[in-house]
Amino acid sequence: LLDAVSCAAEVGAVAAEGANCTVQVSAYNPPNVTSVDPSSGSAAGGYTVTITGSEFSPVLSENSVRFAAKPCPLVSIANLSSGAFALVCTAPGGSVGGGFVTVVSRGLPSEPWAGAATSR
Repeated sequence: LLDAVSCAAEVGAVAAEGANCTVQVSAYNPPNVTSVDPSSGSAAGGYTVTITGSEFSPVLSENSVRFAAKPCPLVSIANLSSGAFALVCTAPGGSVGGGFVTVVSRGLPSEPWAGAATSR
């Protein structure tokens, strides 16, 4: 996975000008969210939410979860079968609108998971 593909494509032109070009390479894939349970909850927050997916780090501190712009503090992580993981977090209070859930693992963000973890 190359994080700076355009830089690699321009190496010849950049080198001719004497400039440096750095390509960052990651050994990990971005996380992939496959489910969020429950899909809605109280606007007061405080309930637990389980985010299931793959490519999460097994180290809890290397992961973070956001509901729209609000952080969802992590409580635990479980290694499920076939490389899947379940992150458990405590839903933030207030309306999160839109229901977008994003997981960041090892610095790489997931695609937003839409339609989940909205406040009612």
